[in-house]
Formats: sequence, C-alpha cells, structure tokens
Amino acid sequence: MNDVSRATASGIEDLLLAVELDPSCPETYEAISDQLMVKGYGAEAARWRSWSLLQPSNSNLNQAIAELRELSLGRPSLLDKTEQILDQAQQLYRQGFLQQAKDLLESLAFTNSLPAAICNRVGMLEAQLGDHWRAESWYRTGLLQQAAQPQVWFAITRLLLNQSSWDEAIETVEQGLIFSPKHPWGLKLRMQALQLSKGWRTLALLDSKNELPQLDQRHGPLTAGRSFQRHKTWLQLDLQEKLRLRHLLINQPACWWALNFRQADLLLWAKEQELLPKNLSIKIIASPDPLGLHSDLNKL
Repeated sequence: MNDVSRATASGIEDLLLAVELDPSCPETYEAISDQLMVKGYGAEAARWRSWSLLQPSNSNLNQAIAELRELSLGRPSLLDKTEQILDQAQQLYRQGFLQQAKDLLESLAFTNSLPAAICNRVGMLEAQLGDHWRAESWYRTGLLQQAAQPQVWFAITRLLLNQSSWDEAIETVEQGLIFSPKHPWGLKLRMQALQLSKGWRTLALLDSKNELPQLDQRHGPLTAGRSFQRHKTWLQLDLQEKLRLRHLLINQPACWWALNFRQADLLLWAKEQELLPKNLSIKIIASPDPLGLHSDLNKL
C-alpha cells in the first residue's frame, strides 16, 4: 500500500475498534464514512453513513468490519474488487465479448451507486450493441452525477441524430457546448443537427451565392458571420429578382437559425424586400452579441 492507503487503513482500524466498543455512537459511523470517501469508495461510504441514522444488525456490522479489516491488512477486499472487475470487463471488450463486458459493468455500476465513469462505459457498450435508448439512459444517468461532461452530451447527440431526433439533438449538443464552446466535435454535431432538421433553415440561405448571384457579383459574397453592411449592400432588388426570392423564401418553413450572427441587418433588409415568411421564428446560436441581436430581432 502507498502512504495514503496506509494512513487511511490505520485510521479505519482505529475507528473499527471504536465502533466495536460502542456500536451505538453515530459519530463513529460518520467518521468511517468520511475515511471511505477519501479513498473514493462511494457505495461503502453511503452504507456506513446510513448506519449513523439507523444502527445495523450485529451480523451486518460484523461483516462490514471484517471487510474493512481486510483492506487495512492489504489483502483483496470487496472494495478492491472494483478494479479487478474493470480490468476483466476491459479484457472481454478487447476480445469482442461486448455483451459480457456490458453485463459486468452494469452490475458494478449498481453496486457502486452509479458513478459517472462506469455509467459512461455502459452507455458506450449499449450504443455499440445497437440499443440507443438504453445507451442514452446510461449516459444521462452519468450526467446526473456529473453534468460537466461535454463529450457525453455529444455522444448523446450522435445517438439522437442516428434516431432522426433533430430537435432533441440540437438541444443536447447546445448543453455540451456550454461546457466546451469551441469543442470541434460539438461544433460539427451542431452543424449536422441543424442541417438535418426539417424545421429550421439557416439565414445563410439569404446570402448564398446561388440565391443572390447579382448581389454577389456587385458586392462580393456575404458572410453569415459578419454584419450586413448597409452602405454596401442595402439594395432594392428589381421586380424579377424580388419575385424569385420571395417565392424561394416565403415557401420555406418559418423557423430559421442564426449561427454566429452579430446583427440582424440582413433580416431587416429581407423584411423590407418582403421576402420573409409570416410568423418567422429565429433561433440564435453562438452569437457574439446575443443581447444586441435580440434587440434587432424585435424590430422585425
């Protein structure tokens, strides 16, 4: 054992003697629980803390004391079996026995009060076995323990995309990007979700070279991520161009998304040209100036 393990074992041994002398003292159970938490044994710590509220039977107490004494002597105990099971599951995984590895980890997760790391492993295996619903359930269980896991949010997003749940995928990837705004996988998944969604259309539709060829030829390509410069591109379209764009845009679903927009000049221009669908709903994503953009959108 290392120094930390020896110190913890020694501390637990002293406390075990105390609990044998006075099994009715709740403070001793709490102290043992604290020692176990230091070692990262959440399930055992929770059991001993619960006994500070409701004293265990003599048989349960004696069994628990024996298990902890095994740990203090450096012999394999119930607590140390966690690492053994993890190693065994990893070996099964490498050999291609995914179901057996998943079953082992699932049992271990319940034994250890559903720690996030093990829940994530079970979720990964469920996904590889093709059960997307159970995979998502396990991933979300891990997030309940630790929400700041952007890659787990992104893994759920991928599952949702595979099930054609576009709106849920958009919401989920946004949760992950809260914790890692520039994560390349998250940004890629966001674009996939938005592009696959049947209900949302990008504002880049307004500045596409294919849709505004004359405007592009006269003033260069417009970029969705920069302000629509009034003095350069605040133009009046001729009737033929206006009718063509109106037919194109008004027939689109009335739910669009603004990715990396700072201002709504382009939308205001489109409104002046009577190009926008009625009851248009705008979803703002990753705006450098969300408050300013919201203010501009209120003018629509």
